[in-house]
Amino acid sequence: MLAEPFKQAGELLAQYAVPLYKADRYKGTVQVGTGFIVKVSGCAFLVTAAHVLDLGDDPESRLFYFVNDIVIRDVDGMVMRTAAPQGRDADKIDVGVVLLQDNYRHPLKKIAVDVHSLFPRMTPRSGHSYIVVGFPETKNRAHRVHKHIPESGYGYHTHSEDASIYGAAGVSEESHILLSFERELGKGNDGHPMIFPDPHGMSGAPIWLVPEDGDNETKWKYGFPIVGIATRHLKRTKQILGTDISVATTFIGDLLTLRPTLTRSPAAPFQRRPLCSLFG
Repeated sequence: MLAEPFKQAGELLAQYAVPLYKADRYKGTVQVGTGFIVKVSGCAFLVTAAHVLDLGDDPESRLFYFVNDIVIRDVDGMVMRTAAPQGRDADKIDVGVVLLQDNYRHPLKKIAVDVHSLFPRMTPRSGHSYIVVGFPETKNRAHRVHKHIPESGYGYHTHSEDASIYGAAGVSEESHILLSFERELGKGNDGHPMIFPDPHGMSGAPIWLVPEDGDNETKWKYGFPIVGIATRHLKRTKQILGTDISVATTFIGDLLTLRPTLTRSPAAPFQRRPLCSLFG
């Protein structure tokens, strides 16, 4: 059934999605985005939306994920992200990749994505269904009394808009994935109506193509194919805009090429800072 949150699928695929947090000395911990780890050639890459990585540039805060219930790790490493000379709001690509440092620690209870699970330019989009799994900020707020963050992942199963609608949105099927997103029409696994949470905090979430009956199983031997990255909620038109995964795979390839030339302490946008209070 399309356009509904699938709790079981969400719980399964949420093992691949990583909630990202911003720690502010005044506000404490705020969940600001979603990403996923890709492993290739012995390296680990964090893929997310560029506007989420931009938050790590703020000298008054830090961008991080949880290694376990109490230990955090800064998003730290060599970065490539789309340029935004006219501001990030005008950037319709909005993708960033971080080559994590060699001593990085894996996020809490998460599974890295095999690079062979990334399938660029799986077109046409029309007629296919997709699952977006991320972490809505309203469901992942720090509990200041119990010092706990729930890390609740949610999956939304929907379909691509028709090809004609892509042009009206100023994008193409080759470069983007435009998904129908009607929060109020959601249903839970028990069949009861459910309003999907506000998707703020899901930016950078992976978009999975749902294989159809009759698809060659060997083609998907690494699991559901990741075909895009969710970057923006178009509230007025009730859509989720995603960028084709080809941008991320290009960045990964470029970073792998640059890696042998990096000095021992590369100049990275994310510098380690004194730990501020996580819970305010």
